[in-house]
Amino acid sequence: MYLTASQKAILNALCPAMPTLGDVIDSLGQATLTGNLGITALAADVDAVCKDTGAFAQDLDTTSGLTLGYQDGRVVWGQTVVDYPAGTILLSGSA
Repeated sequence: MYLTASQKAILNALCPAMPTLGDVIDSLGQATLTGNLGITALAADVDAVCKDTGAFAQDLDTTSGLTLGYQDGRVVWGQTVVDYPAGTILLSGSA
């Protein structure tokens, strides 16, 4: 239970047009605490995508001077997961 019985009763009495306001808030609060709020993906699938996406890591073995090396990784582009290979970027020096 998200709200106590007395909290629900007070909220239910506040709005005659919606006599179940406390019950609705209690249900939403309970869903927030324990549920997935309408997400249909399995938690393992979401974790698998989120865990390694959108984070770029420097590759110290290929970084030298103005050459920045980066490790391979994965990003989400729209609704598509895109893998990218390791590589390097030549940076320009400041004037």
